[in-house]
Amino acid sequence: MLQVVGHTPVEFVVKEENLLTLDNFSTYRNGEPIGDERYVCVDTITMEYEMID
Repeated sequence: MLQVVGHTPVEFVVKEENLLTLDNFSTYRNGEPIGDERYVCVDTITMEYEMID
């Protein structure tokens, strides 16, 4: 089973075993982006993901 989580800002997507952490659309208080603001497409069958520009 793959668990996908967010709500904790990260600079880039992190995959560790069956945990995929992503919240790359957050901003600092001054408005600068924390992450790369790219969409992530997740295949929950193969547990693979790809970044979409």
